[in-house]
Amino acid sequence: MRTSSNLIPSRNLEPTRFYASFRETVPPAHAVRARYRLITQRNIIRAAARLLLFLLVLVFFIPTSGSAADGSAFIRTAFLAFLAISMLGIIQHLGASVKLFFRTWPVWVLLLWFLLTSHWASYPDISIRRSIAYITIYLIAVSLAVSFEHPVDFQRPLYLGLILIFLANIVAAQIIPPNDAKLGVNGLYAQKNGAGVIALYVIMVMTFSIALRRPLITKLFSVGLVILGWTFLISTQAKTSYATAVCLSFMIPVISYLLLKPKVYMLFAAAVCALLFGVTVLVFQLMNVTLEELGKAIFVDLTFTNRTYIWNAIIPEIWHHPWAGAGFGSFWATGRLLNPINARPDEFFMDAKLINEAHNGYIDITLQAGFIGLVLALLVMARATWQLCRAISIRPDDCDGRVSCMIMLALGLAIEIANLTESQVFQYSNPVGYLFVLIVVQAERWRLERTPII
Repeated sequence: MRTSSNLIPSRNLEPTRFYASFRETVPPAHAVRARYRLITQRNIIRAAARLLLFLLVLVFFIPTSGSAADGSAFIRTAFLAFLAISMLGIIQHLGASVKLFFRTWPVWVLLLWFLLTSHWASYPDISIRRSIAYITIYLIAVSLAVSFEHPVDFQRPLYLGLILIFLANIVAAQIIPPNDAKLGVNGLYAQKNGAGVIALYVIMVMTFSIALRRPLITKLFSVGLVILGWTFLISTQAKTSYATAVCLSFMIPVISYLLLKPKVYMLFAAAVCALLFGVTVLVFQLMNVTLEELGKAIFVDLTFTNRTYIWNAIIPEIWHHPWAGAGFGSFWATGRLLNPINARPDEFFMDAKLINEAHNGYIDITLQAGFIGLVLALLVMARATWQLCRAISIRPDDCDGRVSCMIMLALGLAIEIANLTESQVFQYSNPVGYLFVLIVVQAERWRLERTPII
């Protein structure tokens, strides 16, 4: 007769003893707990990175007090605090951070060049401080990129931050009268161009966010913001932002569509554009329309609101130090009453409180960092645009990821176009320049990877 002890299963009957595949599919309990802790840790870091980006957007675009030469103490403190938090993300994803560091080599080479120009700058302390600000933003950007696991992680905080800034500008426009009603609404900012830039970014982000897989109420909210954005942009009379919004609202969807098609589609579109351009030039020649007449018809004011006078005065300054530049951040807003331009003191652009930039970012970067800085900056811009186009093309089935990369591409191109009439890209103490660094690093992050880089 069998006892109860005989009914106890033998250890020899354990399935893992005879079936190795069973043992492989059932991980030990400690491995499950370790993986759960790792996933939880990454989720916390990703949530913290989203919050950090949201706060960065607010810090970038909310005006703060402080002199142009010394900067804002609040901004400096915030950047140091954000950097300390960002180091946790870099340490957590050290391998990914190193990999991304090598991918973004044009960025840090340019930033190191900025730092190097301080050796011959007229104000080396200001040059070093303004260079370090960009290096700080770059490290924060790397931390954000490796902490995000999907391109939409960048879109969501940007979406929320721009909404708050935009709504604050609308309220301010209703309460605070504009500095000059003839020049347009300026909202929270001292000039209309600042308000126009915010409206442009809201239009870009909200327009393409409609295509994200979201509830209908969220889509309708985005549509309402797009309408408000256009209305506010028109009221600012910021012509550059208005023209950029019109062009990119049409161009980005077309480019994204072509990127998802075979290369022959892109070649055909390029051929059609070249043909149209050639026909247009031929028609103007037959009609005896000169470039000056065409320019007046398109831009009305060929001085671009007196910008050409500033450019004509600055270009000779470039030839004093064409390759190395005058020193990054050491030409404008250094505390002097007059700008160091060889011109009559009564010229409007000599007033350092009125004019503190070249109003053309490409001229400005050449002035401050020489042709070496200009080439490196153009390389960064071109590479970021190419990487975002590539990131869109490799996501045919990932709608949210593709749309998020479209938003980054739209913002990047908007900044590069606006840089023709406003000094924005890699301009000292410029929030748009800081945002551009974030976009550039994100472009490298999502160019090759669809999954987290561990």
